[in-house]
Amino acid sequence: MLQKLTHKKQKCKFTHLNKAKGAKKIFMRFSNLEAEITRTGLSVEEFGKKLGFTKGTMYNRLNCKTNWTLNDMLKVKKFLDAKTQSNLTLDYLFTQGD
Repeated sequence: MLQKLTHKKQKCKFTHLNKAKGAKKIFMRFSNLEAEITRTGLSVEEFGKKLGFTKGTMYNRLNCKTNWTLNDMLKVKKFLDAKTQSNLTLDYLFTQGD
């Protein structure tokens, strides 16, 4: 069954350390995606290289310095599905948490 694709671009979510004026933004990471990359046995750099991403692009996206495009999210999903023999959803991979 095909999943309905509603994602246009994954924007990074953030939370404030506190409500005080000038509080720093803390960006929430893609914990599930990082865990799935680890399960492949590849480093983030190796994983990105296999998908045609530079080391900088991977780290910027995982650390919310740049946003994921839908095309790149689909590339990641397709690679992980093949590598892990699973059917991971975009919602699972790109949900942000601690």
